[in-house]
Amino acid sequence: MSLQIKFIAVFALLGLAVSLTFGLMSGNSLTHVLVTALICTVLSAALGVGVYQVLKNRVPEFLDLLSGSGDASDLAEDELGGLDDSLALSEDDDLAGEGASEGAFAEGAEPERKEFGDHILVDKVKVKNNPRLMASAIRTMLSRDE
Repeated sequence: MSLQIKFIAVFALLGLAVSLTFGLMSGNSLTHVLVTALICTVLSAALGVGVYQVLKNRVPEFLDLLSGSGDASDLAEDELGGLDDSLALSEDDDLAGEGASEGAFAEGAEPERKEFGDHILVDKVKVKNNPRLMASAIRTMLSRDE
């Protein structure tokens, strides 16, 4: 069952439980309590859809946490060592990259960078902000310069 359906079901069940509890406590007739409970269940499910969409758009890390999926920040240090070689650039690529970036900054065309939760948006591309991985890549590039 997908996370969105679970999210909606939890909201709907909470709406049903609250409506039935307070409807029965107030002494209303059974048909009135059931109709009100049905309406509250549908409205709570709609609220669950809205909350899910807001979380998906604004804080996707929270949904990742709820779904229990692991991410790159869970990597051990020895696994990061293997990533050094795949992230490192050759000298030719490094020189070409420096020339391209110097030209872009000389013209004043700095790429747009926004921080969004645990992600960084660079030129409308979402990049996971993982300081350990970035530090490892910087160490690799510095060791190649020596």
